[in-house]
Amino acid sequence: TFIENYVGGTEATAPATGMRNLSDTVLTYTPTKTVSLAGNFDYVKDSAANTTVWGAAGYLRYQVNDVVAITPRFEYLSDANGTILAGVSQKPMEGTVTFEFKDKSGVTLRAEYRPDMSDKSTFVKDTGATSKSQDTVTAALIYAFSTKNP
Repeated sequence: TFIENYVGGTEATAPATGMRNLSDTVLTYTPTKTVSLAGNFDYVKDSAANTTVWGAAGYLRYQVNDVVAITPRFEYLSDANGTILAGVSQKPMEGTVTFEFKDKSGVTLRAEYRPDMSDKSTFVKDTGATSKSQDTVTAALIYAFSTKNP
C-alpha cells in the first residue's frame, strides 16, 4: 500500500510571508499473514523561515497467533533549525515495543515501552532538570463495538 498526504499553508506570524509544506509518505507491505512492514517519511519545507525538516519511521508487526501481536517501531526526526520543535535545534529519536493481546470479545490490551532520546537535553524530569532521554511505559484497554473478531 502506498499513501501520500500533503498539507500546506502559511505558518509565519502576521504578516504571513511564506508557506509551510508537508509531504507525508507511507508505504506498507504485508508479505505473509503474520508479518507486516511499514515505512513512513515526512519532509517539511518552510519558505518563511527558509528551513527544512525531515523524519522517518519503520514498523514491523508480527502476529504471533490469533490473540498476540508484537510491534517494534523506530522513529527519527531531523530539525536542525528548531522549525517545529519549539525553536530548539535537535535530532530526536525513539524506539517503541508494543505487546498486544486481542480477545474475541472485542477487548484489546496493549502494553508499550518507549525510550525517547535526543542530541539535546530537552526532556524535563520530575526535579525540573533536563535530560537527553526519557522512558515511558503505557497500558491501554480498548473495546471494539464494531466487531468481535480478532
